[in-house]
Amino acid sequence: PAGTGVAEKLTAKEWLGDSVRVRAAPTTQIPQGIDQRFPITAARMTLKQDKSFTVKLLATAPEQTGTWELLENDTKIKLSGGFETSINQLINGLLPFLENLLPAGVTIAGITPPPSYELKTLTDTKLVMKGAATINVKVSILTIPVPVNLEISFKR
Repeated sequence: PAGTGVAEKLTAKEWLGDSVRVRAAPTTQIPQGIDQRFPITAARMTLKQDKSFTVKLLATAPEQTGTWELLENDTKIKLSGGFETSINQLINGLLPFLENLLPAGVTIAGITPPPSYELKTLTDTKLVMKGAATINVKVSILTIPVPVNLEISFKR
């Protein structure tokens, strides 16, 4: 059946960070859109069989913990607790690079991380999680939510 062995692959060994891809379609605020891949080679994530996890997406950030569960016939993963904090730390770390891609006067005021991630690729040596997030873009006194896709890649 679909999903057989998914938990086993996820929990077999620690995952090492590879890259995060940030994609946003063109909008009024971001006319050229965003499609950038950033290395996250210092990132580490361990999913345990007891459904707990530890994660560190940014070298300078503290390790976060939480729980995980598989959803929708093991095609998605929900990471509760510290994963959201880790995503915020990662985006904050990438802010100077992301804001360079934005028009003058447009800044990023924060991110709402994805509620869950599609398991786009899962093998013994590769994990790619894709989720729909929202970046809050500040233009003058207005804050406008812009949908973005985050694709986080790990390897072993």
